[in-house]
Amino acid sequence: VGRQVLAKHQALISLKVVFLPQVGFLVSIDRRQHAHDEGSNAFPNVPDDFEFVFVQDNDAFFKSDEMNQLDEEIGDLDAFIKDTEALIVSDLEEEVLECESELR
Repeated sequence: VGRQVLAKHQALISLKVVFLPQVGFLVSIDRRQHAHDEGSNAFPNVPDDFEFVFVQDNDAFFKSDEMNQLDEEIGDLDAFIKDTEALIVSDLEEEVLECESELR
């Protein structure tokens, strides 16, 4: 997906696609490589469909059409993993309780 975003927006030098729990998928760019206004965190050279989210260290994070699509198609992986873990633990607890008398 990152390559597709770079191919679509050739003004970008490089980018990373990252996932943050409860935030979803984001495009991360090195803000040192792109013109920006430090006071307003405006990035005039990023694509119009990039919505600024936050800056951390030298990286600026954005939502884009592609990231929103990943959010819809894949969703919050962290929540899915935690739900799956809880289901496995619940099943295991049931099996252990069924064998409780044999284990004593």
